[in-house]
Amino acid sequence: MLIVRAGLDRNPGLNAGIDLFVSRMLAIGGDVNLLVHPFGRHMFDASDDDDQSRDIVTATMAFLKGHLNRTAAFETKKAFLTLLSAGKIDTAREFVRTRLQGPENQVLRDALLSEDELGNVASALSIKKNANDIGLWEWLIELHPNSIGGRWNLAYLYGMSGRKEKAIAVAKKVLSLLGTDKSLPEAQKAQARQNMEDLIKHLQASAEK
Repeated sequence: MLIVRAGLDRNPGLNAGIDLFVSRMLAIGGDVNLLVHPFGRHMFDASDDDDQSRDIVTATMAFLKGHLNRTAAFETKKAFLTLLSAGKIDTAREFVRTRLQGPENQVLRDALLSEDELGNVASALSIKKNANDIGLWEWLIELHPNSIGGRWNLAYLYGMSGRKEKAIAVAKKVLSLLGTDKSLPEAQKAQARQNMEDLIKHLQASAEK
């Protein structure tokens, strides 16, 4: 919320009401922005031609533009995640290619294609046993090749879908990444390593039958 206060506004109680409202909003952690023209009269933006008025008008326009862009970004994110949640991975890829290119979309694009964002949706697809979950995990790995969690999930999904050679190759890559990883706790890495080694042994044994 943006509030503009004219210091010389003569409307009874207006500035006192603004001051009370802003103080209460700040007390509860509300999202409020206050711009003050200490010598501005009521409607100073139209009647007081000075630098302070111009600065406040400029700041107001920037605020409105930023919040309109925020609304557009929210709708874009909603549309993208709807495609992913429905398992429409190819359509989601095309959405990114046609709607999210250019430097002005970089922040939003990076957020939507982050490892966490894609991983959360891919996990939900896997739980729902959506056949397109593999496609999303593959996209995640394409964008984040060092994702241990992404490759861990993909190894199991390849194995369950009968693609044993791919599963083994991905599992071996997980083991390689675990060997150089500095972020995961040792206990978690040990468990992941054991999981991948067991998966490789199982797939190799079943391939020999």
